[in-house]
Amino acid sequence: MKNKTGYKIHEMSKISGVPAPNLRFYEMKGYPKPQRGENGYRQYCLEDVYRLNTFNMLIAQGFSVAEAMKRLEYHEAADYCAALAKNNQKIEEEIWLLKKKREWNRKMQYVYSHIEEELSISRRLMLPELVFLKCSENRNLQESYRQSEKIAKWVKLLPACFYAERRIRENTYELGMLTERSVAEVHGLIDETISVPAGEYLCMLTGASTGDSREEKLRIDPRLDKCRETDGHVSQIMYRIYLMVGEKDYGEFLNYIIVRL
Repeated sequence: MKNKTGYKIHEMSKISGVPAPNLRFYEMKGYPKPQRGENGYRQYCLEDVYRLNTFNMLIAQGFSVAEAMKRLEYHEAADYCAALAKNNQKIEEEIWLLKKKREWNRKMQYVYSHIEEELSISRRLMLPELVFLKCSENRNLQESYRQSEKIAKWVKLLPACFYAERRIRENTYELGMLTERSVAEVHGLIDETISVPAGEYLCMLTGASTGDSREEKLRIDPRLDKCRETDGHVSQIMYRIYLMVGEKDYGEFLNYIIVRL
């Protein structure tokens, strides 16, 4: 049976199920602060075990280290309830993003398993209003420096947001990010964005290899020509959504092109 001098860190780790490196990290953040024996070893008491178990449960619930430390103090029930409600909202957002990732993975799984067909057809899609965050114009990166904090927020929502190129006319393009307006509004990303109207769009997969001119291949793409013959008009503004991952038989650059009809 353990005597009353306390528990060493490896013993505390076994009792609580918290790895020793995590215990050291938590200690650096301010909790728990074990006593030190004459030999300099950490000495945890039984109360530390109970509090650490509670602390670990709070971490598992999704609270940060700082928030978990705060929750260990005495609080009114209403305060804890409000903290849990806030935390639940964060968890719901994480679930939403995980679903978006699963949806994107399934789409890409389909594309790569039907790649020859996808490179030869086009689809007409009704898209909701989108917004585009401009990050650079041609090779001028000044906008990226100015928008760096916003770009970082958009990146956290990949793949609910997409890296994209906005081509206005031949040899003029803007690099940035694209997402649905509803997503941008919910996450506070709407500021300084360019509106992309809702409506019917032509969507098609394109590929290019080293040495190929992607612009030339796009300009002479028979799918666009057929669309022009049918509709008589295709918007001069098109968006290239970067998939980035290539395929050895069809090109190292695979992108989706969307253009309003």
